[in-house]
Formats: sequence, C-alpha cells, structure tokens
Amino acid sequence: MSWPQRVLYVEDDPTHVLLARRILERQGIEVDSVADGVEALTRLGERPPELVLVDLELPNLGGLALIRALRKDRALRDLPVVAVSASTVRGERRQALTAGADAFLEKPYALSELLQSVADACRDRRAKAKRSKPG
Repeated sequence: MSWPQRVLYVEDDPTHVLLARRILERQGIEVDSVADGVEALTRLGERPPELVLVDLELPNLGGLALIRALRKDRALRDLPVVAVSASTVRGERRQALTAGADAFLEKPYALSELLQSVADACRDRRAKAKRSKPG
C-alpha cells in the first residue's frame, strides 16, 4: 500500500482531528488541519497535500461547496478527497460523491474504515489521472 505523505483534514471538531491524526500518523502520514472551508482553500493554495479529508458540516464554507471548489480549480482538481460526516441527512453520501468526493466516510468510523477510505481515494484518483493523460 502506498500511503499519501501528507493529508489535510478540514474539520471544526478538534476531537475528530485528534482521532484521525493518531490513526494516520501510525502509517507515517503527516496530518495538517484547518477548521473551515475558507481556511482550507488558503492552506491548499500554499501547500497542497496528497489527500483531503473534508467534514461536510463546516463553518463559513461547507464541505460540499469546498469539494466543488476543489474540482473546479485546475491546480487542485486531481487531489483525492474523502468526505466525512456524522449527519443523518438522507442522500448526503450521494451528494458528496456527485460534488466530486472520491469516497464517503460516516462518523463515527473505525480505524480500518478511515485507512480503507484513504487508500481507496488515492488509488481511484491515481487511476483517473492515468486514464486522462494523453499518450
């Protein structure tokens, strides 16, 4: 398994950030975090990670809007994105995937679910990038 070296977790709940950090750092993944979508866009412009975890319920700029913005940005559109949510809103998974998320993770999640979502999103995004390259 080829893990990303660095992940940005866009999450306003420090407990969830701490949990994800503990899980991912065991795999040698550096975890950076920001608390809202606007701050995420700034951070992504400064130092793009290899994967973004996005909580869908964020202040200032919601997770779905952030995912859509990433997919429209030429420099960031190929970043793997895992949408994360504790919401019970019907159809939220479909909305996140339609917006451009590569995977959806429901809170609370198990260690293995987080790792599998990260692995799947990276693998799927790499496969899409290979298919889209001329050659």
